[in-house]
Amino acid sequence: MSATTEAPYGGWRSPISTSLITARSIALSHPLLAGKQANSRLWSESRPTEQGRTVIVEQQPDGQPIDRIPAGFNVRSRAHEYGGGA
Repeated sequence: MSATTEAPYGGWRSPISTSLITARSIALSHPLLAGKQANSRLWSESRPTEQGRTVIVEQQPDGQPIDRIPAGFNVRSRAHEYGGGA
């Protein structure tokens, strides 16, 4: 058995960090159907593993997703960071 140490409420160290919890979670938002037949499906995707970069993704006719924003670019804008429209 390991020895335990008392700490004040909220003052103990945890092996679980916010980075550990969110490292693999991808946030999807702003779904959109586009095109003449509304056959193009787009959405924005936030990627924590890429420093929180947000990209526009399109679903191909075969169902595979493709990034519409090249690597290194981010579609997020600080102008709309606090509740403005996309």
